[in-house]
Amino acid sequence: MHPNAAELHQGSTPDYVSKMLASLSARDPIDVMKCTGDALAEACKRMDETALRTPEASGKWSVLDVVQHLADGELVLGFRYRRILGEPESSPLPPFDPSAWATRLRYSEVNLGAALDQFNAVRRINLQFLEGLRDADWDVRYTHFDRGKETLRDAVRLYAAHDLCHLAQIGRIKQRVIA
Repeated sequence: MHPNAAELHQGSTPDYVSKMLASLSARDPIDVMKCTGDALAEACKRMDETALRTPEASGKWSVLDVVQHLADGELVLGFRYRRILGEPESSPLPPFDPSAWATRLRYSEVNLGAALDQFNAVRRINLQFLEGLRDADWDVRYTHFDRGKETLRDAVRLYAAHDLCHLAQIGRIKQRVIA
């Protein structure tokens, strides 16, 4: 089951986490993350500008909004991974408001190619970082602002599930905006 877009960023309760992780199931999170860029590009193929920019409903995101969210989110994740390992006992990781970013950073005006390029470049860097970790690094504990104590392994699993949920969201948006 894939949470809908509203559920993706509405909280960090145990129910939220279990719904997100259900989409990942037993898949390897790194393998999932390696495929997301190609899956995004494929999902956006043959969509014209109007379809890319049309939200699924009033107050909801468009496909382009979701792609840019993933691209900007990848920047946030890169910081988080490094902070978890570099400063595991520091203050909780700060949350960010995806809806505010979408508005203030004008996601509706971005170019699909640029958003995909950003996502792929930063994801490539983040995957190199993750693939270079030692076994013990995966068990480093940190404090998430909402969810409390977690390990880096927990975070990466949740972020891979986040990819899958947004890919499902793109599929749903496409069904609604392409007649």
